[in-house]
Amino acid sequence: MNRGEELKAQPDADDTRAIHKAIEMEKRSVEHYAAKAQAADQRQQAIYARLADEEREQLDILESILACLNDTGHWFLWDEQAILEGG
Repeated sequence: MNRGEELKAQPDADDTRAIHKAIEMEKRSVEHYAAKAQAADQRQQAIYARLADEEREQLDILESILACLNDTGHWFLWDEQAILEGG
């Protein structure tokens, strides 16, 4: 194996499958808590809305991880906002 091959990271099918499953679970959680946020009690609404927001943040993180695994260069350029300099 040459040095270039050592540095190439390829996502394992099990990795991406697990992340896809986690994304689906987070989506269901967001829907569940958003629906619960419609409860009559204001205190409950605030709690469930907060939980839905937390699940959305976790969903964003998982989607970012999946994008990184599938297309590291594109992800790094846009999500990490790499600075490109000509020269």
